[in-house]
Amino acid sequence: MKILLRFALCFVLFVALTAAAAPAADGVLEATLDNGLRVLLLEDHRSPVVSFQVWYRVGSRNDRAGATGLAHLL
Repeated sequence: MKILLRFALCFVLFVALTAAAAPAADGVLEATLDNGLRVLLLEDHRSPVVSFQVWYRVGSRNDRAGATGLAHLL
């Protein structure tokens, strides 16, 4: 029981500290390319690292009626 309590406490502290360290949405540049791709840019010069994420709006949430499950096959 003590191990579970310690694990839960560490998890809660980790989540709280991670959320506090997340960058604010101030300074986010938003653009839409000619092909409809939405681009968000947030520059952070505290570290000499480049990082990017690609998110696609696909999945079961975006399936059309009558064509459910196709996103999982592609």
